Amino acid sequence: MDKCIIHTIAYNAEKTMQRTIESVLAQTNQNWLWYLLNNGSTDGTGEIIKEYSQIDPRIIPLSNKKNFVAEVGNKLKDIICEIGSDDDYFCMLDADDEYKPSFLEKMINYAEKQNLDIAVCGSDFVDSKTNQILGRRQLFQDEILMGEMFSDYFSKYHMFMRTIWGKLFLLSVLRKTNYDNFPKLSYGFDTYFTTSAFRQAARVGIIAGTLHNYYISQNSVSYKWGKTRIESDHMLDDTARAFLIDKCGHVSQQNEEFLKKVYFHAINDTLNVLANAQISTADKINGLHEIFTSEKTQRLIKWGGYQKEKAELFDKTKKWMLEQDILRKSGNAKAVAEVISAMHGDLGQVISQESLGYIIDKMPDMLEHLIKKDYDKVLERLKSWYKKHDKDVPTLSELEIAACRALKKPDVEMFTLYIDMKKRRPQAAVTLNVDALICILLSKYPLLDGISAGLAFALQKVIKSSLKGDLHKALDDFLTSLQGMEIADSDTEDYIMLGQNLAAAAENMGVYIYFKKIWVSYLLDNLRYDEARQALDEFEKILPDDEDFSEFREKLKS
Repeated sequence: MDKCIIHTIAYNAEKTMQRTIESVLAQTNQNWLWYLLNNGSTDGTGEIIKEYSQIDPRIIPLSNKKNFVAEVGNKLKDIICEIGSDDDYFCMLDADDEYKPSFLEKMINYAEKQNLDIAVCGSDFVDSKTNQILGRRQLFQDEILMGEMFSDYFSKYHMFMRTIWGKLFLLSVLRKTNYDNFPKLSYGFDTYFTTSAFRQAARVGIIAGTLHNYYISQNSVSYKWGKTRIESDHMLDDTARAFLIDKCGHVSQQNEEFLKKVYFHAINDTLNVLANAQISTADKINGLHEIFTSEKTQRLIKWGGYQKEKAELFDKTKKWMLEQDILRKSGNAKAVAEVISAMHGDLGQVISQESLGYIIDKMPDMLEHLIKKDYDKVLERLKSWYKKHDKDVPTLSELEIAACRALKKPDVEMFTLYIDMKKRRPQAAVTLNVDALICILLSKYPLLDGISAGLAFALQKVIKSSLKGDLHKALDDFLTSLQGMEIADSDTEDYIMLGQNLAAAAENMGVYIYFKKIWVSYLLDNLRYDEARQALDEFEKILPDDEDFSEFREKLKS
């Protein structure tokens, strides 16, 4: 009968090592060889391994001087490629876990009966402090995977690909992989290894029930921050996709959505680890930025699924960031703003990242209104702020404009806002180029197109009445403005034309003729004779006996 090569890497495991070793010694199938590696431990792990190896020659003690610095012959690939024959099996066991007594017997019998390349069993998840079972990963009936089933049942068996333990691998299958090309991951090595093995396997069987005890401990690498943690999440997602394409030629829509869920839970775990990591605030912000601005996370955000779960995760992350006073300071607020903008892509349509950074620093309570698109609340909050602060803050003015636009405020209200900024907030007016905004707004109306911001400011009542569509009131306001109003030379022509056009629109012929005469006089004064002559030709046909027009004609002759 073919034997099983067992491999365990132990680091400072003196408290759990005996339990693990005894679980192997208690196996009902005793045809095994165990390579037990002391990975540079500083406690009594090495002595425990040595003692057991002296009792049972099937336990082969290995040792590294430093943790994660493998001596010659101690690498995982060395055990896989150099120990045993192709027909032997291989399994891994963590130094704080245990296999149930029938693990080897049931798994080997199952693998041989079903002609499997890989046999898989379920696991009990045990609290390392209380020894209470917290949950199980298992199937309730045996499942054989081959061919297209690797695609059809992917969401069902994927959980078993996440870990290296609880499996028997045929050595001939493991030896098809080039381990020198494995990436250096601070997290997720088990998943990468197992996925690579599944890729080489023609038949994989999952046996019902649990034959392995996994002890949950906060000391696990899963709960520790590493520099490549975020990169590992990305790589594992890529690896799963590559596996499906290599195995089945495609990633089905069902599997695409499943992988997005898997990635969501991966970054959720990573965010929890990042929040509790003993690293600098700057490193935490950089980590958050890397997570949320990445292409994968952006695709997840745009995906229509998991809306509730995503909202809860984003809310939790934002709450954590805003609770950290140091993150809200001006030096970090911009970076926080970039993270929040990445979470809520449409936020950039309303507020710039620079302005968002100011809000986070000075008015964090405003953030929730912005995210929920409650722009009425935003305007209320701004109104309250302006009552308490006599300050000209361009950032807040920019936000006020954006909120009004988002609410599709009428043009007359937008114009009133712009004029108020020119009056009361000169810095904001210059920074935001309010004059240009006024001109853009007026250009939507043929009657007002071309009017300068300065002229519009001088004729506020006229413009407001025009924007409301009350042209008679606009004309009355315009006529009132004639008394003692000073107009810039550059605006004179537009001023006259506006009066003329308003009179025409209001169908007031008397006022129209009055402004037409002013217009002809203006043309003559500025030596624009051809235009003056054309205007006179038009009106002399209508009013041939008008003295003013006759006088203009005489001026043309002279």
